[in-house]
Amino acid sequence: MYKFPENKRYRILRPWLEEKFGGRTWKVGLDAGLSCPHIKDNVGCVFCDPPSYTPAARNEERLIYKQLIAGISGVKKAHRFADRFIAYFQSGTNTFGNINYLREVFSQSLNHPDVVCLSIGTRPDCISNKMLDMISEVAGDKHVIIEYGLQSINEERAKWMNRGHDLECFNKAVLKTAAYGFDVVTHVMVGFQDESKKDMIELAKFCGDLPINGIKIHNLHVTINTPLAEWYFNGEYKLISQEEYIGLVCDIIEHLPKEMAIHRVSASSPRPYLVAPEWCRSSPANSQLIDNELLRRDTWQGKHKNNNIFEESRLNKC
Repeated sequence: MYKFPENKRYRILRPWLEEKFGGRTWKVGLDAGLSCPHIKDNVGCVFCDPPSYTPAARNEERLIYKQLIAGISGVKKAHRFADRFIAYFQSGTNTFGNINYLREVFSQSLNHPDVVCLSIGTRPDCISNKMLDMISEVAGDKHVIIEYGLQSINEERAKWMNRGHDLECFNKAVLKTAAYGFDVVTHVMVGFQDESKKDMIELAKFCGDLPINGIKIHNLHVTINTPLAEWYFNGEYKLISQEEYIGLVCDIIEHLPKEMAIHRVSASSPRPYLVAPEWCRSSPANSQLIDNELLRRDTWQGKHKNNNIFEESRLNKC
């Protein structure tokens, strides 16, 4: 078996960050006050209620540098050995805004000696070479991570979730971003009805064949104020079980490149935002169940992954 840090059977984020940045590295969430261009009449993707996944993100302090200082202070109180930080723009679509405004907020976020990386969450249909040029200029010699939501490679499921962009748009965004030397992280979602092991293997292979450096695996869960919540209460949508979810995540892990960092293996929302399922409230418990299942199968990340043209470059970056 390939040996991963911390006796895990897949490449978890924490040691990956420490190896990349040479110290105890933590994210500091920042809010640029940006919305999503896909939301119309308060509805975007059917599962999306922004406060449910970033309940503290709508920061009343608009000056990014003050947010950063407060965030670093909070992280250090909780993790006293933290000495390097990632300026993380998560809430909203963080390339959907005036480019001069974005230049200013990104610059502010990097104006601290302990910030080693700029991480930007956005949509693949909201990126351009002009925006990437600006980000590259602002970042200078500091590392850049761009996060794109994929969720599913099945176009029918993408239409059902009202994702708002197609797979080709995602492909182009990833290739365009990687060409700048930025790390690419993608979000995928497990728990759509009628998904199979074959679907998960195809999803993992798709991600593994692109220059994607990291992946966040989410379970589809129901939050308040969303179309999905209405369907759930009306009996029109049935969530998968915890056991099914664990098995499908392990199917994905087996087929991902071993160099790809797995940032997350489950997701939830705090009270009172989460409607269902109850089992997703504890990420540590789900992580342990995934560890147990990988051990039971005697399998690990990349066990069934064939080499591809991006693995050498990905390995050199790790």
